[in-house]
Amino acid sequence: MLGIKKIAEILFIILALLIIIIIIFGYGTQLKESIQKLFGIKTESKTIHEQNIQSQEEFKNLMNHVENCKNSKDISCGCTFNIKKYNQNQMILSRTIDLQLVDITNTKKEEAIKEFNFGIPLEKADIKNTNCYFDKDFEKNDVNVARIFFDKEKPYLHSVKKLLLIPWQTEIYLNTEFPLYKNPKGNICWLSEKAQNIKECQ
Repeated sequence: MLGIKKIAEILFIILALLIIIIIIFGYGTQLKESIQKLFGIKTESKTIHEQNIQSQEEFKNLMNHVENCKNSKDISCGCTFNIKKYNQNQMILSRTIDLQLVDITNTKKEEAIKEFNFGIPLEKADIKNTNCYFDKDFEKNDVNVARIFFDKEKPYLHSVKKLLLIPWQTEIYLNTEFPLYKNPKGNICWLSEKAQNIKECQ
C-alpha cells in the first residue's frame, strides 16, 4: 500500500501539472482571478473596470471644458481639466471627426500607434479638429491623428509626421494645468508643456 507521504507527493505532482497545463493553454489569468475572488482580493479586471469608469467620468468633464472654451469670449487662453485622472490603460484619440477615449489594456503600443481600429472605445464626443497641438511659441501644428498616452511620468501626444516622405514619430509632453489651448482664431488644440504664461479661459 502507498504511504500517506507517497500519496501526498503524487497529488502535488498532479496539481503542479494541472497548473502548468492551465497556464500553457491560456487559463492562467482566469485561475489567478478565481483564487483572488475566493480570498476576497480585488482582481486586475475589477481594478481596470473601476479605472475605466473613473476615466469615463473625467472624459465627460473634458467634453464640458472644451465646450466652455469654445463658447468663451476669451482668446489665447488655456482650457483646464484633470488630465492626471487617466492611466496607462487608456488613450485619448484626437481626430478631425471626433474625440475618443479608448481602453488599450490588451493592445500593444505599436498597434495603438499605427492602427485605427484597436482597443475598446469607452466614450466618444462630437468634438472636431483637435488633432493638433501648440508648441512653445503657440504655433499651431496639425497632425493626422493625435494620440494621447499616459504610460510615462507625464501625458504626451504621439504623432507621425512625414519628413521628405519618411515617417517621423514625435512625442509632445503636454501642459498638465492647461492641456488644451484656444488661439485667436478659435482653434482648440493640445498644448505643449514648454508653453508658458497661460491664462485660463473664463
